[in-house]
Amino acid sequence: MKIRIYLLLIVFLNLSCDPSKYFFNDGSVICPNESETIRIKYFKDLPFCNVEIGGKMYNFLIDTGAPTLISEEIFQALDLNVHHVWFVTDGDNKTKIEKFTIVPEIKIGNIRFKDIGSVVKLIETKELNYFGIDGIIGANMLAKLFCEFDYQNSQITFHKNKSTFNTKKIDFVWDFDPKSQKTPMINGGIFDKKYDFTFDTGSNGFIDINDEYENFKLKVNKNKIIHFEGTSTVSLYGKHDSDHYNFFKMKTNIKIGHVLFQNEIIQGSKSCLIGNQFLWDYVFWMDWESQKIYFKKQPNKKEKFYETFGFDYLFNDKKAFVVSKIADKNIPINLGDEIIQIDNFRFSSIKKEDIGQYYLNRVEGNKSSIDVKVKRKNKLLTFHLKMQLF
Repeated sequence: MKIRIYLLLIVFLNLSCDPSKYFFNDGSVICPNESETIRIKYFKDLPFCNVEIGGKMYNFLIDTGAPTLISEEIFQALDLNVHHVWFVTDGDNKTKIEKFTIVPEIKIGNIRFKDIGSVVKLIETKELNYFGIDGIIGANMLAKLFCEFDYQNSQITFHKNKSTFNTKKIDFVWDFDPKSQKTPMINGGIFDKKYDFTFDTGSNGFIDINDEYENFKLKVNKNKIIHFEGTSTVSLYGKHDSDHYNFFKMKTNIKIGHVLFQNEIIQGSKSCLIGNQFLWDYVFWMDWESQKIYFKKQPNKKEKFYETFGFDYLFNDKKAFVVSKIADKNIPINLGDEIIQIDNFRFSSIKKEDIGQYYLNRVEGNKSSIDVKVKRKNKLLTFHLKMQLF
C-alpha cells in the first residue's frame, strides 16, 4: 500500500428524540430483472457509480456506513422540500445540523429507487470536492435489495430475491445489527477489548479501532507498530484533527463476528470499523432481511503490508502540505511542509479541477525512490527518500 488519504465517510444520526428514526425505513424499489449488475469505479479504495436523478447523471459513493445523502446542488435543482432538520455526526465525531428530504427517484442502471429518505449536505470539504462526490448511496437504499460486492471485478450485483443470491461455498458469515439508518454493526474483540465495528464501504482503511496505543504497545511487538504524527483521515466535516495515529500488524487473533483472523493490519482511529482494504480480499453478499453478511475469499488474497516514503500530504487551495509522517524513523519531511516538487513534477503546475485525478495517479506512483523539494519557513529544502516496507 502506498501513501494515501484515508477517507472515513461514516455518518451517524443522533437518535435522541430523532424525527429521522423511522425516516429511512420508507421508500420502495423497482427492479425489472431478477439481478442487475452495475459497473463501479474503484477509486482510492472506494466504490463509486453513476446515478441518474432528475434526468442528470451524478457520481455517488456507495457507502454502507452512511444514510443516503445528496448535495445541496441536487436539492436545489429538484426544488425539494425540507422534511425535517436534525443532528448528523461524522466518523470523526463532529456534529452539525443538516436538512433531510425525500428524493422522488434515484436510478442506478435499470433499478429505480422511489421516495428515498436522504440527508442534504453542501459538499464543502476541500478533500471531498477533489474527489467529485455528488452524494452517497447509503445503507437505507442498499437494504431494499440483496447486494453482492465484487471489488476486484469492479462490479456490484443487486438481487431482487434471495433465491438468486449465490452463497454456495462461502468461507464465513457475519451477523449484524442494523442502526436506524440500516448501517450494519458487528461485534468483535481484540485481546480483552470488545468493539462494535461499523461495516463501512465508505472507508478506504483497514480495520479501525479506537486508538489505544498505551494499551496495545504492551501486547504487540514494537516492530509491528508504526507510529504516525499528524493525520491523513478525512471525514464528512473535514480532516481528522488528531496529532497522532498508529498501525499495528496483529499476529494475535482478532475476533469479528465469531470469526478469528490473523496477520491483519489495524489502524488507530476515532471509530471502530471494517474498511475496504480488508474487504478487497472477498466477494461479499449483504442480506438485510436476515441481517447477515456472507464472505467468499478471492483467489488472489495476499498478505497485507504497509509500504511508504514515510509521509502523506493533502491539497489546500492548490498547494500540497504534509499532514502526517512516520515518527522515530528519521523521516526528514516535517508536518506543515509545503511540497514544491517531487522529481520533475512541480506542484504549481496542477489545476484545481485536476487534483482528484492527481490523487489517482500521484507522481510518486510505484517509484522506489524520489527527490522531494519542500518549503519550510521560507526556505527551500530537498531530500532524497527511499520507499520503506513495514
